[in-house]
Amino acid sequence: DAVACGLSIAQYQIAANPDKYVQLSTPLSTEHYAVGFKKGDDALASKVTEALKEMDKDGFVKDLCEKYADYGISYDNWVLK
Repeated sequence: DAVACGLSIAQYQIAANPDKYVQLSTPLSTEHYAVGFKKGDDALASKVTEALKEMDKDGFVKDLCEKYADYGISYDNWVLK
């Protein structure tokens, strides 16, 4: 049996259940997460993007990344376009 998921999710689960999981030494991929919206819903996409930019601007995103760094979260991977 196997599970493929994001590194942060995997490391969180492994930390909570160290005897149940083994992590591979080689990652399956190095992709970023994304937020998807219904096609044409530009207003909602803009609203979420602006909220994320504000969260980053006031340091919340960086603080959150530091809080969960032990689970593979890194501010260096933060990408917002």
